[in-house]
Amino acid sequence: MGLLLYLFINNQLERTTTMSNTQQLKVAKQKLKELGITVNYNSEWEEYRVNFINGKESTASYTNDIEDALNTGIAMAKYYNELQGATK
Repeated sequence: MGLLLYLFINNQLERTTTMSNTQQLKVAKQKLKELGITVNYNSEWEEYRVNFINGKESTASYTNDIEDALNTGIAMAKYYNELQGATK
């Protein structure tokens, strides 16, 4: 049984149906990529790595929970967008 995911789409959280972990990762990768964030799963370490696309290791975040990875990616994208708005 998969976790209930929330996806960040057009500045809104949208509830999705329950999915398997593989499906969750696929959807999370797709949606976070649209926000400029990458998420990858390392099966050896059983953890997710979240970072900005082309981000440095110092900005990466690691977690063993897909929902936490998604929420971290959303927060990173929001923070980046806030910084961009502050510099304009």
